[in-house]
Amino acid sequence: MIARTRLVILIALLIGAAVALPGCGYGLAGRTVSLPDHVKVIAVPMLTNRTANPGVDQIVTEALRNELQGRGRWRIVPDASGADVDAVVTGSVNSVVPTPTALNQGQATRVALTVSASIELKDVRNNKVIWSNGGVVASDEYPIPAGTTVDPSQYVRQNQDAFARLATKFARAAVSSMLEGM
Repeated sequence: MIARTRLVILIALLIGAAVALPGCGYGLAGRTVSLPDHVKVIAVPMLTNRTANPGVDQIVTEALRNELQGRGRWRIVPDASGADVDAVVTGSVNSVVPTPTALNQGQATRVALTVSASIELKDVRNNKVIWSNGGVVASDEYPIPAGTTVDPSQYVRQNQDAFARLATKFARAAVSSMLEGM
């Protein structure tokens, strides 16, 4: 009889915890969206390029647009001047830093590329910043072909596919942070 009472209490506690947890702000990663309900159209104009790498702004901006579009809840446009724009993402790509991670006879054979940016999401209707982060960062590691220097502008120009993968990783981190309000 005592064992049965303990079992009933345990089941009641588990059910209570399952009901209470969603109310405590817990949610599945990537599922929480903290944007106002009226936001239906998000403009993502070209980010400012503050690096010495031409075209980095285009690659990162396109990755941000694709990541937001992939969430499927909003229409993403490249220009903030439209009357139907509810929110706008602005920012700048501040740096692309290569760090050699493996050497062979003094020559880099692997490099970690780190991209850093400042991003802001603003509610156009209410003229209010919804989310801002001055240090969104992503990094990934890549092999360096023999004879290639670790100059980031040269690496980015010669390895557009590798940098596109890094931009996608960056966009996922930025959009997840933006939408989850972290």
